[in-house]
Amino acid sequence: MHMNSRLHFIVLLFVVVAVSFAPVLRWPFNWLETYFHELSHGLAALFTGGRIQYIELHFQGSGLCVTAGGWQVAIAFAGYFGAVFWGVAIYKTVTATEAQVSRLLTAALLLTLLTTTVLWVRDINTLIIAAILFMVFLGVFKYGHGLLLKTMMQFSGLYVLTNAIRSPLALLDGKSIGDGANLAILTWVPEGVWIAVWIFISIIGLWMVWPPKEKNIKAHL
Repeated sequence: MHMNSRLHFIVLLFVVVAVSFAPVLRWPFNWLETYFHELSHGLAALFTGGRIQYIELHFQGSGLCVTAGGWQVAIAFAGYFGAVFWGVAIYKTVTATEAQVSRLLTAALLLTLLTTTVLWVRDINTLIIAAILFMVFLGVFKYGHGLLLKTMMQFSGLYVLTNAIRSPLALLDGKSIGDGANLAILTWVPEGVWIAVWIFISIIGLWMVWPPKEKNIKAHL
């Protein structure tokens, strides 16, 4: 990059925050974070011997992954943790590699969206949302090239990560509904503790993608 890496990150973070407050523009990226959240629930079920019954995405940004079997504590915990993981993984992979890898990563995301839709989508709203996400990233794959494609994927990863920081705060609504409440029932650990853990993990994730200080290289004649 010609731009200083930290300046690039700060500018990109500013754009992410701005888009997160923009009607319509934010919707696909909110859905993407929810998608990774629900997919992480499902993967935790599969990895602990369970199965995914279906995945739902809702237009207002919430979602649902219904599973059977598996380790319920891991499944309930995995949603917010997984969103942070995917955000960090996308951002760091794209940042640390050549632009061609960004194309491969975009193609992998398209394949994942298609596969999960075929296997676990059962309702029309989720089908519409998945189709919109597919078209957005198909456009990124088709029309984004070089630095533009890399920046688009960095933006997507950073958006997922920052949204994962805010999302657990929605559990502080006093309704005792959601992953934190489920974990409180399963473990006897208060919901607030789980919310604090998820926020702490999210902050660590943001620290992980913060660019290291660039070294000044001086030429000696």
